[in-house]
Amino acid sequence: ASALFSAPVARADVAPLLQSQVPTLAPMLKKVLPAVVNIRTIGHVEAQQSNPLLNDPFFRRFFGIPNQPAPQERETQSVGSGVIVDAAKGYVLTNHHVVAQADTIKLILQDQRELDAKVVGSDPETDIAVLKVEDGALGRTTQLGGYQDFIQTDASINPGNSGGALVNLRGELVGINSQIVSRSGGNIGIGFAIPINLARTVMDQLIEHGDVQRGKLGILGQPLTPDLARAFGLDSPRGALVAQVLPDTPAAKAGLKAEDIILEVNGKEIRNFNQLRNEIGLMRVGDKVKLTVLRGGKRKKLTAEIGADKDLASAGARVHPRLDGATIGPIDEAHPLAGKVEGVQVSDVAPRSAAARAGLRPGDIITSVNRRSIKDMAEFRDYAENADQLLLHVRRGGGALFLLIQ
Repeated sequence: ASALFSAPVARADVAPLLQSQVPTLAPMLKKVLPAVVNIRTIGHVEAQQSNPLLNDPFFRRFFGIPNQPAPQERETQSVGSGVIVDAAKGYVLTNHHVVAQADTIKLILQDQRELDAKVVGSDPETDIAVLKVEDGALGRTTQLGGYQDFIQTDASINPGNSGGALVNLRGELVGINSQIVSRSGGNIGIGFAIPINLARTVMDQLIEHGDVQRGKLGILGQPLTPDLARAFGLDSPRGALVAQVLPDTPAAKAGLKAEDIILEVNGKEIRNFNQLRNEIGLMRVGDKVKLTVLRGGKRKKLTAEIGADKDLASAGARVHPRLDGATIGPIDEAHPLAGKVEGVQVSDVAPRSAAARAGLRPGDIITSVNRRSIKDMAEFRDYAENADQLLLHVRRGGGALFLLIQ
């Protein structure tokens, strides 16, 4: 082994190495890092009951258990990251889960300045949130580059990196870090980032509306298994199988029918029904979408107009103040009760909110308001907006219950 060091190395031998172009990330990092911020949040959550069934008002009434005193709260702190996308207006992109329970939000810039921020809007389904700094410009923004599919990366993503930037070697922002695959919580080389074209679409809607107004076609679908694909004459199980077309919806008006297989949306190949939901869900109400479907073994071109205002999800407080904290909208096509019941779905309930205290849970299906059956958001608003109290009939899991909200 000592022979490796015994002979001097001639200068001519190392000169080519010294003259070679060794790749370095320094110029890219110098450009990108000022656009990345640390995020620290402080929030409060309810202390959990020892028995979760005690949180259910139906359970307490059924067994004659008196209402519990208001639960105590505990302080929570979390850390994350964000990306400055518009320095002049003070906009920062991060993850929904980073700020979901935050009462106060602090941004720490690369120069160690600490600024207060507020949530402009947040979307749990895509895990995107937009923050805004009120006082002063943030000083740096980074490029919004395009990307066309969900990103799996082996870049190191660890706790605290959520909401931060995934950049390419040109320093272009291609994704917002979101999740890691790990049993221990540390990086094992598998991470997922939200592609920037998706994040940018959500960001624009959050800034404009405060929430994401998702488009809908008005269809129910199911996975296209290999057996079903063969039955429909397909070589591979690629596409979205339409199981039902809801009446008086954009899908019905466009001429879609049950048993159609949607192969393309605006020329983009559709692999499965989940991808179709994502493509349609991020389109604006009123957008025209060109569909390529397979019907009876032949390809057919259809055009649909996305969504209608009455089909869109709404913050519960916009319907009734006692529903504050709930997000309520049409029944999602992926819900187990989709196509089996009529009503509206509670898609999200903020902790410690009025809706949470009333007993509403994510995934609940509200089928009636004050003993009047409802079939869509329009009827839900009509019956709930001016009511003194709300008697809701709720389908939850395999059962049902009434919630009286006074």
